[in-house]
Parts: sequence; structure tokens; C-alpha cells
Amino acid sequence: GNRRRLSSTERYCIANNTWEHLPNMPENCEGDCAVSTTGSEIYIACYGICYVDVFDTATLSWKTPSYLREEERYAGSAAVVLKNKYLVMIGGLDDGGVGATASCFIYD
Repeated sequence: GNRRRLSSTERYCIANNTWEHLPNMPENCEGDCAVSTTGSEIYIACYGICYVDVFDTATLSWKTPSYLREEERYAGSAAVVLKNKYLVMIGGLDDGGVGATASCFIYD
């Protein structure tokens, strides 16, 4: 198909109704993403990848912590941060992208 991967990011300014370009993500993303936040950090796990990128809104920079890498892919999963400490990735799709999984990964 015509699916294209993107690495661009932007933020919207409500005060003056404009979009501002931000630094590109470390890797291109395609499809759905699981997103959660804590403090100044935004955690993003994109479709079909085995790691989580973190955007720091205070420094406007990206990082890909090695401790957030997994053999499992995060396609179709949900993300939540609990107690400002634990990133929890819930569910998702199997390797074929068809069946749902009952997986749950907790990172601290």
C-alpha cells in the first residue's frame, strides 16, 4: 500500500494558533503508537518496533533508553505510567499482527 513512515514531530501553540517543528524522532514510526507521560517525559512505543522512544519536553530532545528494549513488539498496545515510576505496556498484537495478546510489560 501507500503506507509511509514518519519521524517528524510538532507541537501546537494554543495562544497563537500555530504549529512548531520539534526534533525528529530517532526512528521512523508507522501506524498506531502507545503514548504516556510522566513529568517532562513523553514515552512513545510505535507500531512494529521493539523499543520505546522518550521525548523530554524540558530539553526538547529524544532518547531511546536501552532498558526499554524488548523482544516483543508493541503493535496495538496501550501504555500508562503508574505512580510516576512504572511504565506499563499492556496487550497488543501477536507477531502476525492478527491475534490479540495478553502480554504486560512493566519497566521501572
